[in-house]
Amino acid sequence: MMKSFKRRLGALTALLVLLAGAGVFFLRRPVVMVSDEAFGLLYGESRALVRRVFLSAVSFRRIRSIELAEGAGPDLAAQAAASLSRRPLAVFFPFRYRDGARRYLRNRPGSTVVILGGRNSPETEAGEGEPLWFSTDLRTDLYRAGVCAAAITGSGGSYDRLKVALYEKGLEEGDWAAFSGALEDQRWTGQPYFLSPGENIPPEDLAGGITGGKTEPDCTVILGREDFDFLNTRSPLILFTWTDPALLPRNTAVVFDDSPWAQLGPALAAVQKGEGGGLIPSKITLPGYNRDMEKDIIEINRIKRLKYEGKNTDN
Repeated sequence: MMKSFKRRLGALTALLVLLAGAGVFFLRRPVVMVSDEAFGLLYGESRALVRRVFLSAVSFRRIRSIELAEGAGPDLAAQAAASLSRRPLAVFFPFRYRDGARRYLRNRPGSTVVILGGRNSPETEAGEGEPLWFSTDLRTDLYRAGVCAAAITGSGGSYDRLKVALYEKGLEEGDWAAFSGALEDQRWTGQPYFLSPGENIPPEDLAGGITGGKTEPDCTVILGREDFDFLNTRSPLILFTWTDPALLPRNTAVVFDDSPWAQLGPALAAVQKGEGGGLIPSKITLPGYNRDMEKDIIEINRIKRLKYEGKNTDN
């Protein structure tokens, strides 16, 4: 009898604790995230849902999101965000709705409004009346991508024939230095190529005597989000993309994701610490079919902690 009573008391206590926790969860001020339908199709709706649920659990507060129709203007973006909560903890807008973020803040002075700018730098000086701004830490990303490329292709003197191609558009000298510096730090002795979309490694450099008969790079890094013909290569790919991994080529080895959903968690943590913006490295993921790479080829957890501290070489 006593044991039965204790079991019931324990179950009742657990239920009360659960209900109390649920009550606190729903009473806490939510976080609002503005998105759109086009991004949802690219990123994957189920993937976005999983990310939202995960962030809600980690932050122990509701993450509420709304998808806007294509072409929505600043007024509609601001109104849509306001419709989700009267008193949110913070409201996050992607770069394309930055004017909507400013309109929201103008209508509700004192609110915490954040622009997730991706690779775009802040357009105005930080200050009162301006949303907070977080950008992608591109140089840290490039440094980590270089470490990944070195791990995929190998390092040491016997690898001097290996080639890594980085397809980019509009990088600065300091960006190249970050990628090259990572290869050097890993004692990688191959040849990196910095190419624009549509370019190729010179045929003479891919001749049999130089690359051991190979006709393509040993690792291809694609920084842009365009669908290059190089996606048809058989070499391992390091992609900077938001695209749903289920739609990526099977030879994708590493993905760098700086989408709004990837940046939201670190940005929210920074805001709660009182930071007024800053740089956020991309989220690094490995395709599911290639999970053995995490243990056998890439020390992914170590790479995720790397921070580029190289010298600024920009003119």
